[in-house]
Amino acid sequence: MFSPTATQAIRYITRHLIKYVESRSVRSLSRFLYCSRLGNFYHSSSAFRSGDHPPFYSVR
Repeated sequence: MFSPTATQAIRYITRHLIKYVESRSVRSLSRFLYCSRLGNFYHSSSAFRSGDHPPFYSVR
């Protein structure tokens, strides 16, 4: 088990890390998700048309 000071430190670090990561990468993460969703849709449609990959290839 953690001591109370360790849990406080971990909570403090994680809170600030989450704030930092959110402020840094919300735009890039949303852009990445948008682009990956478009890429998955395009790849699944093109693969489905060409018949190279099974349809569950795009689900991963």
